[in-house]
Amino acid sequence: MLILIGALMASCSRHRYPAELTAADSLADVRPDSAVALLKALRPNMDGASEDAKMYYDLLTIKADDKTYVTHRSDKQIMRLVNYYEHGGDKALLPVAYYYAGRTYADMQDAPRALDYFQRALEAMKDRRDASLVGKIYSQMGYLYMDQYLYDNATKTFAMAYKYSSQVNDTSAIVYCLGDIARVYTGREQNQLSLKMLLKAHELAKKRRDTSLINFVESYMSIRYYYIGEYKLAKKYIMPSLKDIEPQDTSATYACAANIYKSLGENDSASYYFNKIKNIGTIYAKEAAYRFFTRTGIVHGGDKKLLNDFDTYCNYIDTVRSVTSTEALAKANALYNYQLREVENI
Repeated sequence: MLILIGALMASCSRHRYPAELTAADSLADVRPDSAVALLKALRPNMDGASEDAKMYYDLLTIKADDKTYVTHRSDKQIMRLVNYYEHGGDKALLPVAYYYAGRTYADMQDAPRALDYFQRALEAMKDRRDASLVGKIYSQMGYLYMDQYLYDNATKTFAMAYKYSSQVNDTSAIVYCLGDIARVYTGREQNQLSLKMLLKAHELAKKRRDTSLINFVESYMSIRYYYIGEYKLAKKYIMPSLKDIEPQDTSATYACAANIYKSLGENDSASYYFNKIKNIGTIYAKEAAYRFFTRTGIVHGGDKKLLNDFDTYCNYIDTVRSVTSTEALAKANALYNYQLREVENI
């Protein structure tokens, strides 16, 4: 199904693109590394191409980078494309441009603006719904809500992602959706519901015999057991992932392992994994690593007052960051709902 999306998009549009570009579009969904190589090979041909083809090429470059987990660090290129598709370009590609604008701002840690562009993408597809893309959009929105502890919003959007992924029978997307729903239940401390979702996801992954999917689910199971204090079970389920880590999961897997070992009192192993994420981890993983090493240094120094002050400081920082981010995203969501009501009133 996914391999046909690029070709179908081109055939449904009044615009026509070189066959090589539609092939790269389709390839990006199933073999993104190959899509990157193809786009690089096609780059010299773009000099004499039409403006439509050049813009499509640039959009595909962003898509292929995103699929290969290249972090978006600037919005300059995607906003140029958004402006083009908003003002006369191929309207069939406008939702795609909005989606990657959302992905760009998510990478840049601008959650409210990311949410705005994901919502614009949904609006732009009212008359022509691409179930696969809609599922991805709802998943991305769910991550934003989940990261800010807006569980009600996260539950609704992950449920929508599951619905649309099921429509196109995308097993991988369904497994990820079940894992995301389980994560919400974990956040709400609804452990039985969380486990139910993960067991369902685990069965699907095993039926597909996909090692990557199985490791993904077992990593989530590890996190679940970690949160409820079952550290030995958490260690059991994280071990397979440590032996076969997907590049995009390296930071999260090492951070999970480090926290599990820390909770088990195995500080040497915890130090090993925290040291790994000091260089390759996300900003959140790095923060956890440096907290661990700072706290360990204070403990070894024997200054109990300084240790208490440091723990109190960390608690305040966590609270302030959570409140600030949650309020910003909640305001963005409220503004969007208000705008929808205004449109309906008009």
